[in-house]
Amino acid sequence: MARTLICASHIIAYQNGGHRHLKDGVVVIENDTILHVGQGYEGPVDETIDAAGRW
Repeated sequence: MARTLICASHIIAYQNGGHRHLKDGVVVIENDTILHVGQGYEGPVDETIDAAGRW
């Protein structure tokens, strides 16, 4: 299982029936499943992608 953390300046997420804008957040993906979206993540990851300045 490959767990990837993406650090982005802007994340557009869907929650509770609407879109949300998260500034300076992270998305953690394992294979084809989103595990976490938030301000930070302390768990283990296999790869980190720096998407600073990107959506």
